[in-house]
Amino acid sequence: MDGHFSSDGRPQIAAEAALLVGQVTEIDGSTPVILIDERLERGRRAPSCLIEPMAGDTVLVVGVDGEAIVLAVLSRTADAPAVLSVPGTDAVTLSQPQLAVRCETLEMDADRTTLRSRVAQVAGRTLNAVAERLDVVARTLRRSADHEFSHAKTASRTVEGTETVTAGEMMLEARSALTQRAGIVLVDAREDVRVNGERITMG
Repeated sequence: MDGHFSSDGRPQIAAEAALLVGQVTEIDGSTPVILIDERLERGRRAPSCLIEPMAGDTVLVVGVDGEAIVLAVLSRTADAPAVLSVPGTDAVTLSQPQLAVRCETLEMDADRTTLRSRVAQVAGRTLNAVAERLDVVARTLRRSADHEFSHAKTASRTVEGTETVTAGEMMLEARSALTQRAGIVLVDAREDVRVNGERITMG
């Protein structure tokens, strides 16, 4: 499994080198130990081998400069999930005009996630968001729902301009006290105005 260097210093596969098939006996750290022709070789994954080998895998190997390079995982007997990665780099970029991911379950786990899109759409029967803090900043915010429920221990809202609320019926209920303050208060009713209480104080 010897190789040589070309005139420009790049490693070359020796003329007598051939593709070999071996079996991974163990993974020492990130180095696969491969059984080839009844001898053990410490191998290295080629960048083109995206599937991380595991013990028991049958792999395709080529010798370059006396080193066993794993080109591909040919078969796997163990019932284990496949892990995809690119050896020798810390970053991977997928560049394609269109990219689709289709699966029954999709999980993402990261310390930090950033999504940027000119137009983004999320559609689903159920959408749950759990966070210690949720910030939404928008020039225009629109919400539409058949039913809306909100629950909070405390709530505060500030409107700098005009707030308009239109409803078929509106009920305000407070357990202890309800306070309304304004420079001018207008109450306009088409029919009756009723004020009920054990004691009514005005002025």
